[in-house]
Amino acid sequence: MEVKKAPIDIKKFTVLSVHLDAVPVPKDHQGKKLPEPPIDIDFSVLNAVENERLTKVVLKVGANLKRELPGYSFQIVCEGLFEYTEKMPPEEREKALFLALPILFHSGRGFLLNLTAAGVYGPFNLPMPDINELFARKKAVAAAGSAKKGTA
Repeated sequence: MEVKKAPIDIKKFTVLSVHLDAVPVPKDHQGKKLPEPPIDIDFSVLNAVENERLTKVVLKVGANLKRELPGYSFQIVCEGLFEYTEKMPPEEREKALFLALPILFHSGRGFLLNLTAAGVYGPFNLPMPDINELFARKKAVAAAGSAKKGTA
């Protein structure tokens, strides 16, 4: 079976920063399953001015940043340089980003999994987010920001 190319492909994955900490388990919680940490995700899309076929996506994922729960506390910031495999209008480029973000998320997830593999609590497998919901929230925040600028 011949494989059709995806409309976007990752060219480079870079971890820009990472912080990992092990929050101790209290004595009364010894032997119990660790609680799921609260996870915060944000991303930005930066279009390359010098090459319209390139897009950079920056992803920031954090969990248990206030160190309120036993287990891992971490933040990872990574970026992916993506290339559109063909010239396309802006609305098609946005659809292609629905492929880019999961690719970048899985790359960061794999990095974190390898990093925690030797950690005190063992490997941490970051749960996959709902990409549609992330995009919808990002659009809503951008629209709210635009509305505020219009009234200021």
